[in-house]
Amino acid sequence: MAGGKLAAAFSLAGFWLLAACGLKGPDPSTLELVREFHDRILTVDSACRASLELLGTDRRTEGRPRSRGPASGRFDLLRMKAGGLDAAFLLIPVRQVEPTAEGLGLAAARESVLSAVEALAGLANERSALVSLAVAPEDAYRAEKEGRRALFLGIENGCILGRDLSVLADLHAHGVRMLTLCGGRDNLICDAAAGRGAPDDRGLSEFGRLVVAECNRLGIIIDLANASEKSFFDVLAASRAPVIVSRGAARALCDRPENLTDAMARALAAKGGVIQVCLVPRLLVRQTARGAARRAARLSDALDHIDHLRRVAGAGSVGIGTDFDGEGGLPDCRDVSEIFNLTWEALRRGYAESDVESLWGGNIMRAFKEVERVAGRR
Repeated sequence: MAGGKLAAAFSLAGFWLLAACGLKGPDPSTLELVREFHDRILTVDSACRASLELLGTDRRTEGRPRSRGPASGRFDLLRMKAGGLDAAFLLIPVRQVEPTAEGLGLAAARESVLSAVEALAGLANERSALVSLAVAPEDAYRAEKEGRRALFLGIENGCILGRDLSVLADLHAHGVRMLTLCGGRDNLICDAAAGRGAPDDRGLSEFGRLVVAECNRLGIIIDLANASEKSFFDVLAASRAPVIVSRGAARALCDRPENLTDAMARALAAKGGVIQVCLVPRLLVRQTARGAARRAARLSDALDHIDHLRRVAGAGSVGIGTDFDGEGGLPDCRDVSEIFNLTWEALRRGYAESDVESLWGGNIMRAFKEVERVAGRR
């Protein structure tokens, strides 16, 4: 095994030479070596939207349009296998429940989420030879060795809790291992990034502090995607475990409130957290002028954000969260079957194999393991 890796490393040296000489494309043997490397490492996507269609294996339905918007239909099991993605966090979307909307509205939202969790578990059980639901980092590594895909479950909006902390324990018992604290709007936990700035940013609420503590106790990963800046720093101060941003980018390259400033990225890294760079065009490319057409974002833009965040926060704090079947998808990485292109682009830029391995799965799995350690589960 060691000899095989060493031979691959020496063979890849020829790839670096090709890139340095300015050749546009690799020869087939080099491409095959890169493909072998991609398949050898654990690849994890922290942000894919959950859909009951994702486990379909009938190629006649592959690519069928779905009802959740123009970026849907980019993530399913067939494409996951074709692209060499080993594991993914499936974020179950939660429609915003307003803080005052207790009772039937909240109960219906919870029932919908639990129904989706149970349906996904049932479908995974039916396709157990191909896929498994995972609840711990080692599950992903085990599934990879068995040639299966690992799916972790997450909840996209903490408004589902209402004011009831016990819902978190129930979700955890059903296999949920990630909670995005807020969606596009404020909730009882914290304020959201969109349209929110100082001095109106209230940050993390007192109830939100209880939510953070309960996530730490249970071993649920806290996701700060969409959180306001004050919420972000409040959570970092309150959490005993690392937190992540499941999908985002660098605000220095694209000035959007959902993206992280350099100071935010450094603070996240200092707490052992990870920023997962997305493939969402509006978060990758800055609007050039008011009302002007934005140029099409490409995979090179995503790598520019990764490069920048690695420089300011360190290589151990950056990962990948495509947001496929949300807003994610680029012309040269349209769906999960094409994620190999990201590995190719990183290697073409001169990333070491160890850095690519950390980027794809090592960093988020390291943070996940620490979340478990804080919860006393390791």
